[in-house]
Amino acid sequence: MWREDIFKACLCKWDEGKLFLDGYQRIPGGWMNIHAAHCEKGNETWQGSVFQGRTRNPFSTTSVETEILTTKLSKFLNNYAVPKDAFVMDAGCADGRITHILLEAGMQCIVSADLNQESVHRLVNSLSQVQKERVLTIVDDFSDLPIADQTMDVVVASALFAEMPDFTVALHSAMRILKRGGLLFYFDPLLEHGLIYALVRQDIEEFERIARTSTRARMWNQKDRRYRLYYAHELEKHLLKHPALKILEKDGISILPSLIFGGILQDKNAGIQKKKELREMILNLSQNGPQIYRQIIYICRREE
Repeated sequence: MWREDIFKACLCKWDEGKLFLDGYQRIPGGWMNIHAAHCEKGNETWQGSVFQGRTRNPFSTTSVETEILTTKLSKFLNNYAVPKDAFVMDAGCADGRITHILLEAGMQCIVSADLNQESVHRLVNSLSQVQKERVLTIVDDFSDLPIADQTMDVVVASALFAEMPDFTVALHSAMRILKRGGLLFYFDPLLEHGLIYALVRQDIEEFERIARTSTRARMWNQKDRRYRLYYAHELEKHLLKHPALKILEKDGISILPSLIFGGILQDKNAGIQKKKELREMILNLSQNGPQIYRQIIYICRREE
């Protein structure tokens, strides 16, 4: 069973010995907004996406990036002395890639939220019984989460704010639930990378479309399903608009896994040994090589 104090944070109530949440129904692993199916309409870009599942292929972009991100998130949690029992929100959790990284880092109280019912269902099914006691899931729009004000110690938001209709509203939603002194770990794919990736794939039409619309294809074979991208300086400008938010540190996920495993090797045969060598080289370069990012990471603190 989840910790008692998380029920208060999630505005749950007890009635005749039963736990309930107004406007939500119980689902395995947590709660779902009774209007979630309606809210999900018009937000189909990521339906059917698999992130955690792709980590099982060691030579996928997702797998290599996840190893890099695991190291970085663990470092951030340690450097900023986040206690293991802190309340941590995985905002836009999808099928749980970040949730699993947080569990691996030893976090004991995670609220994982996403609007996509199918993705949250896969997340819950991927958890062991012990892990299920450390993760509470919510299916709902991030801007309407049933979370009390100033209850989260950390909000981890991966590729979320840029995906929402209004970046400013999304940011304010994160700040509402974040405690004073709490941390926002925000990371997002960059428009710069989208342009470079299209050139690596030698797709001038997609390059022009990205430059013209500031969107890119979700997958290379699904160019009708697109998501919003920002340049790094645009993301920073948006974050700095909030007067109570201070950027403490900037980092990122290397561009190399995407360009090599997601780009060049898509059209070129390479043996297992060569892929292993490239993987190790990329992981080394992500620590000691050029800091050219596919996703930028901002570590921020709520000051007031």
